[in-house]
Amino acid sequence: MDRATAVFAELINEQKAAGTTTGDHFAKPGANDRVWGALDKFAVRDPAAFAAYYDNNTLRLISEAWLGHGYQLTSQVNVVNPGDAAQVAHRDYHLGFMSQDQAMRYPAHIHALSPARTLQGAVAHVDMPLESGPTLYLPHSQKYPAGYIAFHQPDFTAYFERHHVQLPLAKGDAAFFDPALFHGAGTNRSSGILRT
Repeated sequence: MDRATAVFAELINEQKAAGTTTGDHFAKPGANDRVWGALDKFAVRDPAAFAAYYDNNTLRLISEAWLGHGYQLTSQVNVVNPGDAAQVAHRDYHLGFMSQDQAMRYPAHIHALSPARTLQGAVAHVDMPLESGPTLYLPHSQKYPAGYIAFHQPDFTAYFERHHVQLPLAKGDAAFFDPALFHGAGTNRSSGILRT
């Protein structure tokens, strides 16, 4: 875990030194630090640490329970820095990265099937008390059929803000959930936790 965290920090520092802005789809640009395509970058940077990190029976069991055999991994690193604001509530893959107009071009059965194609997961690389902004979740929102349209609407964002729950995590804990569950990184109100 610590070796992986150090690799991610190196990658972020190199991006910053190069002047590369790695935006976040659901937060103010530049608010959070991101490493997109972290899986490949990690493998190239430190193959032994990469192999040790992903040689994980628990990860395999959870992935196969949701996706079956032959699944593939992707990984992005998200660091919510002290003082950075929460992400807007959203859904993820695949329709979740589209605009409302783009998502509306797909028929209802694609909206229903899209979340079954992926499993969302987060691994805490540091202790994440509530003040550090761990992920906010809206329980049962994955059941809402129009959710890939609704998360773009201010009324639904306001509903999320009133009814979300938050789960503090200890370093090494993980949370896995349906990618259609409305969620978003919380505001980091800590004075020094790089919530990774």
